[in-house]
Amino acid sequence: MVSIDLYDTLENKHYASFTGHATCDPAALAAIGADLKRCQLDSGNIWLDGDDQHDPDLDFKFNGLIHGKSTQFGDESTKRQFLNGLKTFLND
Repeated sequence: MVSIDLYDTLENKHYASFTGHATCDPAALAAIGADLKRCQLDSGNIWLDGDDQHDPDLDFKFNGLIHGKSTQFGDESTKRQFLNGLKTFLND
């Protein structure tokens, strides 16, 4: 499991949160005998204004298989898309 949170402690703002697995690659999971669908609930959010209690128009969601991905296995792209979305904050 992996949990990622991004806070601005000076302004007391919560910009991002992700809960999921370190890897969801079907080939890697099969090689170790792990459940191929274990990543179906992986999810994350990025709040553009740093307020996790606000208008949903400023909230980007990243959801795994159970939320409509077409692959039958876990969603390797959920965490990658989430991390790509954080690049804007990390480069400032």
